[in-house]
Amino acid sequence: MAGMASMASHTGDLTYTSLIAQHAGSVAGDAPTALAFVDLDHFKSVNDAFGHDTGDAVLRELSARIRQSLREDDTVIRCDGDEFLVILPGLSTEVAETVAERILQSVSSAPFGGSASLVLTASAGVAVAPDDGATFQDLMERAEIRLYAAKARGRNVVISCDVTPSSGMLLDEMATRAGCHAAANALHRFLDALPEKRRGVFEVSGRIGSGRDSFLTKAGEAARLRGFNVMRLTGRLETQHESYATIREAMGSNASCLDDPKTSLRRFVAALGTGSTVLVVDELQRVDTDSQAALSWLLESDLGPVGIVYSSDRAACGAVRSPGTSLWVTVELLPLSLPELRVMLRSLLQWEPPEDFVAWLYDHTQGLPGFVQKGLRWLLDRGVIERSKGEWTFHRDVSGIPLSQRIGLPRRAPPGDQPAASSEGVRSSGLNSIFHEIPPSLPDTATADDRPGNEGSRPGE
Repeated sequence: MAGMASMASHTGDLTYTSLIAQHAGSVAGDAPTALAFVDLDHFKSVNDAFGHDTGDAVLRELSARIRQSLREDDTVIRCDGDEFLVILPGLSTEVAETVAERILQSVSSAPFGGSASLVLTASAGVAVAPDDGATFQDLMERAEIRLYAAKARGRNVVISCDVTPSSGMLLDEMATRAGCHAAANALHRFLDALPEKRRGVFEVSGRIGSGRDSFLTKAGEAARLRGFNVMRLTGRLETQHESYATIREAMGSNASCLDDPKTSLRRFVAALGTGSTVLVVDELQRVDTDSQAALSWLLESDLGPVGIVYSSDRAACGAVRSPGTSLWVTVELLPLSLPELRVMLRSLLQWEPPEDFVAWLYDHTQGLPGFVQKGLRWLLDRGVIERSKGEWTFHRDVSGIPLSQRIGLPRRAPPGDQPAASSEGVRSSGLNSIFHEIPPSLPDTATADDRPGNEGSRPGE
């Protein structure tokens, strides 16, 4: 392949209508024509972490790498943000898939230049006329659906045929879509401020199934992308009464002095390097009390910048902090609303679901993304709903299925047990987000009412 493909647009402002109008003649006659949508994975994190100037530089380099993988008569179009459309005249499905795989290889094979030196991946969806559609618009729609399938499958892959979402694909994609944009924005502000503030705590609360684990995973990825040293700790029910069990498990063979876990933890963090460190703690309420105390102690140490990002139920929030912690962020992941669930199903399944089905699914999952995942997986695995020839069909009446019991949804707490609505933060698409900068002199026993500042609310992810 000669790296001479034309670049039809690099403005990012082409609409589907204008694309169809300009290239409708690309699909004509019996000769095959292939389209491929190529999209960078997790590109928003690049913009959030390094700014739009770096993001624009990455996109310019991406377009150059794509062109180098193509022939002279192929066309590359940047049509939306980090999404590129590649027109490949005369190629069969097999050859077009090989070209798309070569593009993905060119993305991941070397870091993108500049001060950030980012290692990135991309995903692609491929469609070929006449098998996948008779018009340019048909091919675009089919290629984009397959791009979504590639993202759902785990990214950094090419999809060139229709794929019925598997349980795992639904799980991955649902977690991505329910991960809360504004919570991520609050996290990025926290990571921005941490080097200067030197000590920070980021609390993530929410009911079981609200997406706390998924958010923590993304938090660790975002911190690593920014150059933080990251250490993951997990609280476990079976070891929560064992002294320093959480720290010992996280450190493994690095626990050089098991009789003094605080010293071991300090040495381990110091050994990570001179940069900033972020500790990601899953299920704080199950972390043994000695490990919790060690984390609080770490915030008071003389090490470089240290941040702790942890998830918990509401009762545990505030358990890890110290008087010297000047940066404190709290987010609460809340259930999806009924309209949000409808939009999610429409986007995820490429389907306009019946209103009674959406209401039934919402009632049996309470809008909690984790249980929506489990519910859809249960229905798919048992053939209750199935995609055939691009259409979703029901093979039995769902109204009599006790789905909430099948997926283990906890019973809704009585009204008296629900927390009072907070005046801090705005309920929007499932998240309350509060951003605090606490004066160093603030007592360790400060309550929520003592915490100044309120920034943010979340539209859904």
